[in-house]
Amino acid sequence: MKTPARINIYVAHALTKAPPEFKEALEGLKADLEARHPEWRFLKFFGQGALPPEEEWKISRQDFRNVLEAHLVVDVVDEDSTGMGREAGVRIALGLPLLSVAHREWKKSRMVTGPAQDWPRFCEFARYDNVKDIEQLIEWAIRWFGIDPEAPRKPLRAAMHLVDLYHDAVGPVGTMNTIFCREAPVYDNPSVGRHG
Repeated sequence: MKTPARINIYVAHALTKAPPEFKEALEGLKADLEARHPEWRFLKFFGQGALPPEEEWKISRQDFRNVLEAHLVVDVVDEDSTGMGREAGVRIALGLPLLSVAHREWKKSRMVTGPAQDWPRFCEFARYDNVKDIEQLIEWAIRWFGIDPEAPRKPLRAAMHLVDLYHDAVGPVGTMNTIFCREAPVYDNPSVGRHG
């Protein structure tokens, strides 16, 4: 009998500037949820300080791989994080499901709450009272976004909501192919293709 596919979930949150108790609470939550939900698989961070500075590109590559591999990204926005913003931006640009969550007391950022109002098919925002509430929010998001780990993945391209926004901003620009990167170079050596 075939083992059912698991839903890949990437929980993005601040690491560098976040208080230890915040990080510990989220790590504990992920471990608890993975034990209680065998149908879920939580993708792992590479880890802070895991590599010397000249190999930090491996950390960002792994994080972006997680962002793309995940069926659902849950970004916990209570603590500021530039990296998490970049990860969420990738999901928004590609039209991939993104659930942003924050504690009820969190002061909102319109760059977090706005996309959920503008593009609810891809982005949602919800508040929680206790970190354990995130479990119900994930269950809801899986249903809302219609996530099916057995379904084939769609080809990767810029999401039409951003294509439309781009055209609104700059006007007509030739064919649609001008904004799709059909053959982007892949660099295994991080020094190739970089500035300086």
